[in-house]
Amino acid sequence: MIVEKLGSTAMIIFWIYFLGMIGIGIYCRKYSTDFNGFMVGKRDLGPWYLGCAFFSTYLSSSVLIGNCGTAYYNGMSYMWNTVAQVLCTPIGIILLFAGLAKASKQLGVVTVPGYLKKRYLSNVPAGLLAAFMLVFLLPYLIGVAKGSALMISAVTGFTFAQSVILILGVTLVYSLIGGFMAGTITDFFQSLLMCFGATFVFVAALIEIGGINNVITTLSAMDYDHLVNSPGALGWNQLVGVTFVFGLAPWGLPQLLQKGFAMKDKRVIKPSVIIVIFLMLFILYTSNGNGAIARALYGDALLESTDSVFPYMVTQLMPDWAQGLVMAAVVAAAMSTLDGVILVMGAAASNDLYKGCINPNASDKTVLRITQAVMFIVLGLLAIITIGGVGTQITFLATFSHTMMASMIAVPMFGGMFWRGGNTTGCVMAQVCGACSALIWYALGQPFCHFFFPAMVMSFVGYVVGSKFGKPLPEEYIHILFPNGQREKEFHWGIHNSKMKKETVNK
Repeated sequence: MIVEKLGSTAMIIFWIYFLGMIGIGIYCRKYSTDFNGFMVGKRDLGPWYLGCAFFSTYLSSSVLIGNCGTAYYNGMSYMWNTVAQVLCTPIGIILLFAGLAKASKQLGVVTVPGYLKKRYLSNVPAGLLAAFMLVFLLPYLIGVAKGSALMISAVTGFTFAQSVILILGVTLVYSLIGGFMAGTITDFFQSLLMCFGATFVFVAALIEIGGINNVITTLSAMDYDHLVNSPGALGWNQLVGVTFVFGLAPWGLPQLLQKGFAMKDKRVIKPSVIIVIFLMLFILYTSNGNGAIARALYGDALLESTDSVFPYMVTQLMPDWAQGLVMAAVVAAAMSTLDGVILVMGAAASNDLYKGCINPNASDKTVLRITQAVMFIVLGLLAIITIGGVGTQITFLATFSHTMMASMIAVPMFGGMFWRGGNTTGCVMAQVCGACSALIWYALGQPFCHFFFPAMVMSFVGYVVGSKFGKPLPEEYIHILFPNGQREKEFHWGIHNSKMKKETVNK
C-alpha cells in the first residue's frame, strides 16, 4: 500500500498542535504542586471540561483508526457498536459520578483503588486493583500508541519508531508538568479535533463514492451477508460481545471514573452527559462509517493491513491543510487517552501500593515523585513494546484491556454505592472471580459468548456470596455511608462530625 506524504502546510499545522499541547502543560504547572492537585486539580470541573475529558479519554485512536479498520473488515454490522456505547456509557456517569465527587471532597479520595480502600476498610482490594491496573492497562496503551504511530509514519516519512517516541515524548512532557489539569484542558481541544477529523473524512468519502446508497449497493454486490447484513463477518458471538464491552466497560475503567473525583458537584452531571452523547454520536458513527465506505471505495486491497485504512483515506481524500488537522486529530485521540491512563497507573503504584501497603507514612512529595517516575517508566516500557512490534489488531487490544479492568472494578463500585451489605470479603471475591473467569473463558476460546459476560456474572456472584458470608463492616460506619438506609443518590458520606466518622474513615 502506497500512502502519499503530507505537504508543508499540513506539517506546519501538525507541529503547531504539538507545541500547543506542551504550552498547556506548562500553564497547568501551578495546579500540580502537590499530589492531590496533580491528580484532580481543584476539584471544580464544569460540564464542558468533564464531558470532553471523559469523551476524549475513552475514545482514543482505537476509535478513529481501530473502528475504521474493523468496520472495513467486518462490514456495516459493526455500526451496532455505536448504539450500545451511546446508550450505555452515559448511564455509568449518571449512576456513579455523584458519589465519586462526594467521596473525593469529603474523604480525600483521588483514585479508584483509594475509593475501594475507604469503602471496604481494607488495603487488600485497593492493592489488588492497583497491581492489576499496572498490568492490564498496558495492552490498551499499546493499541493506542500503535494506532497513532501508524498514522504519523504513513503520512510524514517518519519511521514507526520515531513516530512512537514523538507521541509518547510530548505526552510525557505535558503530563509530568501539568498533571490532571493539563490532561483535562488538552482533552477539551483534543475532543473537538477528534470529531472534526472523523467527520471531515466521512463527508469527503461520501462525496467521493456518491452517497450512502452507493455504499450499500457496492457492498451488497461484493458480499451482502458479510458486509451489509448482521452479524456480518464477526458472527453474533463476537458482535454482541464487542458491542457490550464498549458500551458497559466504561463503568469499570479507572481512567474514566477518576474524572468523577474532580467534578464540581452533581449539578454538572446532566449537562456533561448531554455533551458526551453528542460527541460520541459524532465520532462513532463517522469512524465506523468510514470503514464501510473505505471497503466500498477500495475493495479488498487493504485487508492485509486494516489499521492502515484510515491513514490511506486521509491522504487520498483530504486537501493538504485538512490532512494536517486530521493527523492532529488522530494524535489528539491517542494523547487524550495516554495522559489519563498513565496518570491513574502512576497513582496506583505510588498512592495505592507504596503508601497504602508499604509505607503509610510516606510524604505527599514522595508520593508525587513516585507517581511521576512510574508515568515515565510506563511510557518507556510502552515505547519498547510498541516499537518491538505488535501484530494484534487495535480494537482487540482495547476490548481485552477493557474487559479485564471491568471484571475487577464494575461490581465492587456499584455494590459499594448501592448496597449496604457489601463488605471486604465480597469485594475481594468479586475481583478474584471476575478476573479469573475472564482469563479462563478467554483461554478456552470464548465458547458461546464473549469473555466479558462470564466475567461480569462471576464477579457479581462472588460479590453477593462473599458479602453474605464474610465479616460485616461496623454498623456505625455503614450508617455513615448510608444514612437512614438511603441509597447512593442520597449519599452524605458522613455529614456529622462524629467520633466514629473520624476514627473509621481515616483507617
